[in-house]
Amino acid sequence: MKVKFFSFNEDQNKIIDAILAHNKDFVAVENNYELVVVIGGDGTFLHALNFFKHEDVKIVLINNGKLGFFSNINDDYKIELDDSKFASYPILNLSCEHHRLSAMNEFILIAQNNPIKFDVLLNDHYWYTSFGSGFMVSTKNGSSGVNRSLRGPLLTNDNQFIYQEYLPVISSQTISVLQPVVFNYGDELKFKIHDPENNTLSIKVDGVLTNWSDLKLKIHLTKSIAKIYHLNNQEWINRINQKMLGEK
Repeated sequence: MKVKFFSFNEDQNKIIDAILAHNKDFVAVENNYELVVVIGGDGTFLHALNFFKHEDVKIVLINNGKLGFFSNINDDYKIELDDSKFASYPILNLSCEHHRLSAMNEFILIAQNNPIKFDVLLNDHYWYTSFGSGFMVSTKNGSSGVNRSLRGPLLTNDNQFIYQEYLPVISSQTISVLQPVVFNYGDELKFKIHDPENNTLSIKVDGVLTNWSDLKLKIHLTKSIAKIYHLNNQEWINRINQKMLGEK
């Protein structure tokens, strides 16, 4: 099998040699590969998922970071490639006038100065107008990170995504949903931001913060062409227990 190795750390030769030694049918190549082996932590893995999402390949993670939430490789570096255990993964797509962005975990729009007012539409139908510091939209994979820290639900379904307000203003003059809301594949959220003159907006895409200027944007869920090892619901919960709660 033709394998491409992906890492931000150039000093990975020992790990690559061990992988090739334990998987005799692997051949390291740079083009026409069938498998991508990512060496690093979850941040490197997220970058790889975004980079290879449109390619017909399998992607696995050899954890060389702190958490390794997505890693399913044992210490012996033996990689099992049962097709039935690999599946496409959810991707959030954001589009607006000046940008086309993708997130494997979440988008967070943040008002840095004062609270902002923004309209929220679901499938082109007006839902409500929010007033606060912004909003977050996250996938199943992202549900175990920032969303969990904000007391959002943990998803077990790749075909769902979560919307929640980010630090809403709660008063008798404002409307707030308060609780996170779960939507399904095929749903689309649109946002229109009011009165941005006295504010500086930023957007976080999988933890990377950049300035933001577009006042209308839409977000929906798609699926990758590339495939990763798919944890069933029990494995997913076990992984959360092990990695997040410290249970053995």
